[in-house]
Amino acid sequence: MTKNIGHYISGFVMYVLYFGMYFFFGYLIPEFSITINYLIDFGVLIILFGLFSLLRTLFFKKKSTNAQIGALSVSFIGMYLIIDVVLNSIKFYQMFDGFSATAAVIFLLIQTFIFVGSKILIASYFVNLFQSMFGIKEKIKIPLFTQVKVTIGLLFSLAAIYVLYYLLFYYGGIWIFMLGGILPLVIASFFLRGPKGQKVKQEDHPKLFKVISRVAEKVGLKKPKQVLLTHDTGIAVTGVFKKTMIIGVAALNAISVDELESIIAHEFGHFYGNDTVIGYFLAHIQTSLATTVKGLSAVRRMPAFLFIYYLFILFYSYVFAFVTMAYSRQVEFRADIVAAQVSGSNIFSKGLLDYAAYSIFFEQTAYKAIVELAKTNKIFKNIYDHSWKVYSSKGKMQEHIEKSKQDLIKEKTSMFSTHPSIGVRMENIKHMPKKEIVNKKPAQTLFKNLDEIEKDMTKGVSSAFFFKLGLIDKDGNIIKKKEDKK
Repeated sequence: MTKNIGHYISGFVMYVLYFGMYFFFGYLIPEFSITINYLIDFGVLIILFGLFSLLRTLFFKKKSTNAQIGALSVSFIGMYLIIDVVLNSIKFYQMFDGFSATAAVIFLLIQTFIFVGSKILIASYFVNLFQSMFGIKEKIKIPLFTQVKVTIGLLFSLAAIYVLYYLLFYYGGIWIFMLGGILPLVIASFFLRGPKGQKVKQEDHPKLFKVISRVAEKVGLKKPKQVLLTHDTGIAVTGVFKKTMIIGVAALNAISVDELESIIAHEFGHFYGNDTVIGYFLAHIQTSLATTVKGLSAVRRMPAFLFIYYLFILFYSYVFAFVTMAYSRQVEFRADIVAAQVSGSNIFSKGLLDYAAYSIFFEQTAYKAIVELAKTNKIFKNIYDHSWKVYSSKGKMQEHIEKSKQDLIKEKTSMFSTHPSIGVRMENIKHMPKKEIVNKKPAQTLFKNLDEIEKDMTKGVSSAFFFKLGLIDKDGNIIKKKEDKK
């Protein structure tokens, strides 16, 4: 109970001090003067944060990490500021008579950085202070410089969203704001549906869940609500309310149990920072921009105002992608640090490289092999077993694999890449402690009847692929092509 009270006090003091800083910037410094109504709005918001902190701590028994508090703060403040665009835009410009629109937008950017940035800094400091006083220690330690980079990236992303909707509302009016800003967000919801896959039950695969539970305990978080198996190589986490872990069957051949555990720890690093929540929100904005650009590009002979709007959204989609992808790369660095602390930098680095090299090989060859075999009216029983046998064969294949790994290490990151390059990620954690390898067995051994699962998924992938290419009909019968008569 004492620890719970400590969490609540730390949260309460954080919000009170933030209110004080807001008051300081709002009234004691003339350049940042704002209206009383605006101050009251923020005061109400902070009270709501305090109530949320109380409920989270005392009733749900959840402890908040620094990363979670920072992410939660930015998310709520971000939503508040976007709503504020609609409600208070006129009020802002009444305050700034004589300022150009560009100057006003720059001012709002600065305001966003000050308010949100100060909240996160205060949150991190006082949560650390009070947790130390009450003997509460976080199991994961993220370096301050990494926290700062992630925070700055998130602030830039938030600012980019804020400016986008502000410009839409101010220059386009309420109809452009609704049709060009809000409607695409609604449409984007249809493109960002939940993950699909074969649900894994703990009673069926206890060894896998033992690994997941061990990682969850080391990071200090709860296990995901569900685990899904998919037909590809992807290993990821997702979910706003229902946390989900996705494990690609194809990846299990190339990594050991220890290496899979380290990659799972990396994914828990995303849970640690609430990245799945923020990522879902940013993905909505990015998808809405992409669908708008795609839809407008199909319009012929569009009016001048619509063409200008199209050029603006096209340009802004690149700006937004540039900003948010930079943030995404910093988030990956933070998750790597979590993985290195849990499993050791040596194990995670090797697992990351092995996983990446095989994933590329599988994606480039497996589906092509399915199509080539289909031309002879045959279907693979187990494409995963076939691909691994080819990959692990001796001779030139091993030379090709080593070259592929070296290329991955030397690869440069694009400004629009979601992840840093493998080499940079390995370099970033090489100074962290190494750990002894415990379990060298293939990750496949964590699953019961994996061969049957692989065969079932091979059948499903093949059928979907054949139907898409017109090689089978809707009943699953292979369509024989008629030979040309000479």
